[in-house]
Amino acid sequence: MVRFGENISIIQKRVTFENRSILEVYEKAIEIFRDYYQYEEIKGADRKKIEKIPEAAFREAIANGLIHRIWDVESQIRVLMFEDRIEVVSPGVFYRLGFVEIFGTGIMRIRQLYEKSLRKPEFEVSENAIQIVLPVWESNLDLTEDEKMIYGILSKNRLKSMGEIAPYVSFGRSKTTKLLKEMEEKGIITVEGKGRNTKYSIK
Repeated sequence: MVRFGENISIIQKRVTFENRSILEVYEKAIEIFRDYYQYEEIKGADRKKIEKIPEAAFREAIANGLIHRIWDVESQIRVLMFEDRIEVVSPGVFYRLGFVEIFGTGIMRIRQLYEKSLRKPEFEVSENAIQIVLPVWESNLDLTEDEKMIYGILSKNRLKSMGEIAPYVSFGRSKTTKLLKEMEEKGIITVEGKGRNTKYSIK
């Protein structure tokens, strides 16, 4: 588990778990998560716990990583912690082991936890690894419903082309392009490249 600062050159915390039970690793990972992504807010006589990333989603990602990884391969589960997201990368071969359905249930649970968030989790499952990206919860931006749809597709850590955005919105490319331009003018997204090489990301 690594906690980065402003960039990947700044490491605020690094912890490696070896020769410990799966349950102990699981509980220690949750403790570190709480240090960075939870805090308490006092309003009047009430004290409220605030989660920057849903703990239940992190638990699901860690549990999937521990349960479904290949234990006879010398490769570690990596938990990369940033200001705006957590990336959980686990070595695994779901397709060969037949755990696709179980993992799919985990994905559904995580997606449900982010149902009301503008930023959505991302999943990448290959034959050799599983990566889950859990973004910091965002819900207070002043966006129209159409802009929220586009915002939910975009990512802070990966540029996306029009071809990667258009299939997931309920309107045409010309309206999508117009909305993206307006969101850039509002300072919500970043645009790189020109013409067919234009790509978009969240600021």
